[in-house]
Amino acid sequence: QRLIKNSGAQITVTDPAGRIGSHTEIKEAIRAIEHDVPHHITLSNHQVIDEQFILQFQLMVISTEGWKKVIDSRPSWLKQTPSILILQA
Repeated sequence: QRLIKNSGAQITVTDPAGRIGSHTEIKEAIRAIEHDVPHHITLSNHQVIDEQFILQFQLMVISTEGWKKVIDSRPSWLKQTPSILILQA
């Protein structure tokens, strides 16, 4: 929320596994941000995360679990990815 407020960033939260739907806290946080700063956050259930999808972004924030999946399934993406911040959950 602070990133959006301080820099006007456009945020896309990608949830290909559909896990956010079962986490009320996360859904409410996204709704609160959308209410506070409209049109700056998007929830995407994009099922296919490919190189073209990744190239849309300047910064990728990903969990360690998600990062391991990307490395195991698509190591060629490393050349295409934007700046990456890996967060340990």
